[in-house]
Amino acid sequence: VWAVNVDGVRNVAEAALAAGVCRLVHCSSVHAYDLEATESVTEQSSRAVAVDLPVYDRSKAAGEAALREVIDRGLDAVIVNPTGVFGPYDFAPSRMGGVLLAMFQRRLPAVIDGGFDWVDVRDVATAMQAAESAGRTGENYLLPGHHVSLAGLAAIAADIAGHKRRLITLPMWFARIWGPLADVASRRRSGPLWYTSESLHALRFDPAVAGAKAASELNHRPRAIEETIADTHAWFTEQG
Repeated sequence: VWAVNVDGVRNVAEAALAAGVCRLVHCSSVHAYDLEATESVTEQSSRAVAVDLPVYDRSKAAGEAALREVIDRGLDAVIVNPTGVFGPYDFAPSRMGGVLLAMFQRRLPAVIDGGFDWVDVRDVATAMQAAESAGRTGENYLLPGHHVSLAGLAAIAADIAGHKRRLITLPMWFARIWGPLADVASRRRSGPLWYTSESLHALRFDPAVAGAKAASELNHRPRAIEETIADTHAWFTEQG
């Protein structure tokens, strides 16, 4: 994680500066911010630097710090911080794409009593295009979508997939017990787990995410989450 999110960012930034790239748009994450420290994340909120925070979060903050060192030497770069990204064209699929697919196929037995802010990957791409021309050098732009619980996502997915099953919702205390066990299990199996200690941390600490800056400067207008889930279902169906 550190090699990609920190060293990788530094390498790309250094190469961009050396090549005279006009502008670099870096896609970071809301996880670069300390989600435990506030009930509402803004671009001025504190970064994820505390050693007890998930390594992924700390790596995203450190990656931004590495990028800023190169910005200080003359690189024109803008940083966008999307929330939980998902949507169609998820070939891998990603962890969240896998969760949605399991919801569509009724393979997910239960969800945790928590939620997050979710944004369509296409809206993130559009905002990144806008950042290339309208973003300000060295600025962060949070890209939120809509805050929805996992149970809410499951209900929307069930309606779109055409089945009536409603999942069991497990309390957060169960998640805190399961988290370390999930990490051990993830090291013993080849496929990704739906829940890990880091993903459960995000569900426990899910502050509101301010989008006014991106709305004003990048015209960020996240579409309805029902549209995202419907399009994702259609895409997975087309892929077989």
